[in-house]
Amino acid sequence: MALRSLGFAIAAAAFVSGTAVGAFAWDLWGDTVNTASRMESTGVAGRIQITEAVHERLRDAYEFEQRGPIHVKGKGLLVTYFLLGRREQRRRDLASAEAS
Repeated sequence: MALRSLGFAIAAAAFVSGTAVGAFAWDLWGDTVNTASRMESTGVAGRIQITEAVHERLRDAYEFEQRGPIHVKGKGLLVTYFLLGRREQRRRDLASAEAS
């Protein structure tokens, strides 16, 4: 499956994790996981959609495009962003594209 056909969503907050007894299985539970899963279903193929909480944590190192409020099942309207890339790499990419 090509990367461009996948959707990604990232949410940040507290979560609960666990392992199955006697098995090499690991899972995450909690509202954060549910939010990311539901955001993925409203995402755009090939783009990484993040919550406002993730944006606040990463905004100094990465560039984003505000997607705006979207309806997320069970959450209502959430302001989300698309991750564009690291700040320095994006500047180099844009400068290279302008030079071409």
